[in-house]
Amino acid sequence: FTNDILGFEIIDNGIGFNSETAPKGNGLRNMQSRIAALGGVLSLTSSPGKSALISFSVPLQKMLKL
Repeated sequence: FTNDILGFEIIDNGIGFNSETAPKGNGLRNMQSRIAALGGVLSLTSSPGKSALISFSVPLQKMLKL
C-alpha cells in the first residue's frame, strides 16, 4: 500500500519469453480489462532467458466500492 494504492507484483523463476512474439490468449487481456475497470494499471515484463514479472496497481477507493 502506498498513497491509497494497492500494488502487487508476481515474478517467476522461469526462462521468460518474448512478449512481442508470444501467442496472444485471453488470460492477460482479461486481467488487463479487469484491472482497468478498477482504474488500475497492469504491466508484464519478460524477455527470453529472464524471469517474467506481472505487476498491477489499483486505487483502494475503487476496490472498496465493490
